[in-house]
Amino acid sequence: MTTPLINPLSREIINLPKIDTFPRFLKSSSGWDLGIRKLLFHSHSHLVVVLWGCFRKLGFCHIGDDKWTSIETGWGGSILDITCYDGRVYCLDWACHIRSCDVYGEENKMVIVDVSHLPKEYYNKEAIEAYAMGVDVDDGRKRLLVVIREVMYDDEDFELRSETYKTYNFRVFEFDLENKKWSKVNDLGKKTLFVGHGSSFWIEDDSGVIKGNCIYYTDDVVSYNSSKNGGGRDMGIFHMCDGTIELHFTGESLSKVSPPFWLQSM
Repeated sequence: MTTPLINPLSREIINLPKIDTFPRFLKSSSGWDLGIRKLLFHSHSHLVVVLWGCFRKLGFCHIGDDKWTSIETGWGGSILDITCYDGRVYCLDWACHIRSCDVYGEENKMVIVDVSHLPKEYYNKEAIEAYAMGVDVDDGRKRLLVVIREVMYDDEDFELRSETYKTYNFRVFEFDLENKKWSKVNDLGKKTLFVGHGSSFWIEDDSGVIKGNCIYYTDDVVSYNSSKNGGGRDMGIFHMCDGTIELHFTGESLSKVSPPFWLQSM
């Protein structure tokens, strides 16, 4: 039996291989909720790229395949985020290395190549941080954007930490794909960044509904099984201009295994 991928907007159903067809899936994952973390669907090449297992490995399949293929070499440690641009999949790992692979490569082979490494002065390994990545094209400049999300706990007691986990700051950096240089981003202009557990993307909205020069974020914790009330509270809008945070969702989200995520309509 296959695993269905359902487009919640068009209701189109795409059949994918079962998650347990990944090699050593049961040994590499501690539960079904850690099966697939993030997913990219490249419609032109009929390619689906995912982060799978508790160690966040890179895997892929083509529509019609009966099993997943895991990329075991060429990456360093757990992968935090993936994005696709101009026929390439870019990966960002815990060590802040960026690597890429060609989505039009051989049918069952994707070769990872090094792209760059976020300079050490831009991040603090002593802090609790989460990373996200996106691609932006501005005035012809092609750049990868790396977002560092700084979080904290109000209570150091292990049993209460998941109840008080929250974001307090964001930092954004860009890597110019043309001149291969890094720089800090202090202003997003009219653009808005959306980050969270499920996806990371940028938009520019002229309707006034979405606030520009801001980062909209949802809870990025995978599982709140140890929490009494469930997750989903760590959501807000971060203003790049002054570093303030406001709420964008005033309801309750009490799920223990499925934090809220963004849907982008193309």
